[in-house]
Amino acid sequence: MPNIPADLVEKANALYQYLMTTRDTLGEQLHAIYRYLDTFRPYLAPYMSCSKGCSHCCRMDVQLSPLEAAYIQMRTGVVMSQPRSITTRHTTPCPFLSEAGACGIYDARPLACRIFHAMGDPENCRPGRNQIQYGHPPNYGNDIFANLMRWMRHQDTQNGWSPSDIRDFFPKRGG
Repeated sequence: MPNIPADLVEKANALYQYLMTTRDTLGEQLHAIYRYLDTFRPYLAPYMSCSKGCSHCCRMDVQLSPLEAAYIQMRTGVVMSQPRSITTRHTTPCPFLSEAGACGIYDARPLACRIFHAMGDPENCRPGRNQIQYGHPPNYGNDIFANLMRWMRHQDTQNGWSPSDIRDFFPKRGG
């Protein structure tokens, strides 16, 4: 991939400055991070296999902060649960995945979903195949994504929060 364009780096630096100096709520700060990541998507788009209706990654674990769960609740009206335990190794779809394979909370989706991308032949996203992944731990694809994930984990630590899977915060409705 080519270097991240200078304007995205400048916007990231402005975002970091905002996050370090603002008195805005954590929800407003998270919203600013999400808005920034929306501007990042066109840079990645030519290299991504991801498209609306492709939902293979929506069966993976999606760890999110209680801050993000509260943001989803606020933006969608879907009431979150307090996780009783942290679960992993999910094979069931995300509770917000529609029958058509689209994200039902796309505008409020968590950070992990915003930064994770598959690159290469979309057929390689199918179970049992190997796909090139961008935006996953431990390096998250680039320093900007890693810094934003560190900001999120810092908020968790500062507030005594524990990340959990999206299915723990939002058990499958009707199920």
